[in-house]
Amino acid sequence: MKNKIGLEKFQINSRFSLTKALFRMNKYGFKSLIVVDDNKKYLGIISDGDIRKSILKRKSIFFKIESIFKRKSIFFRYGKYKIETIKSNFLKKKIDIIPILNSWNRISKVYFYSDVVKLNKSKKKSFKKILNTEVFIMSGGKGTRLKPYTNILPKPLIPYKGSTIIENIISQFNKYNIKDYTFSINYKSHVIKAYFKEIKLPFNINYLEETKPLGTVGSLSLIQNQKHKNYFISNCDTIIYSDLSKIFNHHIRKKNYITIVVTKINYKLPYGTCYINRKLELESFLEKPETKYIINTGLYLIKSDLIKIIPKHRFFDMTDLINKAKKKCLKVW
Repeated sequence: MKNKIGLEKFQINSRFSLTKALFRMNKYGFKSLIVVDDNKKYLGIISDGDIRKSILKRKSIFFKIESIFKRKSIFFRYGKYKIETIKSNFLKKKIDIIPILNSWNRISKVYFYSDVVKLNKSKKKSFKKILNTEVFIMSGGKGTRLKPYTNILPKPLIPYKGSTIIENIISQFNKYNIKDYTFSINYKSHVIKAYFKEIKLPFNINYLEETKPLGTVGSLSLIQNQKHKNYFISNCDTIIYSDLSKIFNHHIRKKNYITIVVTKINYKLPYGTCYINRKLELESFLEKPETKYIINTGLYLIKSDLIKIIPKHRFFDMTDLINKAKKKCLKVW
């Protein structure tokens, strides 16, 4: 919980741009900001997710946040709430920030999700070590969906949660004591190398430099010496919070050649659906049906034996490797 001292850094004027909001989030490590008017009165909340959606919709980086922030957001009045209510709202609504307003609708206090962890006095989770493996991060793409930001920065270095996307990915693997990482690089490769050269690293980095785009796994054919029998392969925009040691042990126990990490999502169609027969007569009508899908997360485990079937210096995607392994009757899970 933050008191009045320093409350300004959690707030942003509704007339400010996406760039200014993103800069402030990155500077202070916030996932959300409180949107206020010229009189510092509360209007709503803007999250990093709101900004990413706007970018994907090709909004200009100078687009004002006033049309994208959430006006229907959770807040409480000063002196009229209980800590337990704050905690339950964080856990149920899965939000990052809850402001406390005074009688003039100005910010009096701010609670963050991290405060819930402190209030619950939860024990720090322990992670089992994963031995004898390395993580390959496919970071050579152009990041076209994140333009215009990727005109300046390569996608792996886009700010996220106070650091960069790729550092967030690595931090998840570091919890399991994995210290070896290899980046496949192509687009703006010099920027990536320069960035990691300037910071002190608690892990080892190697590079597979593509002279031309080789797809999501084609660069693996450039590996000179294979140190391990099994490797993690990750997209450069995939952050997994599941237990990686269980995934790794499952891969070993089942003797898989490829393990694909997937997740379930519910997709709700935003329209009513008509079901008709061959005579074009309406048989039934369903309002906004919801369907469950199993989708690929972009994280894989592969046996090192598979690397030798990847053609050298040719464009080759993970789908190509999976299909080739299936044709050879190798176990894909």
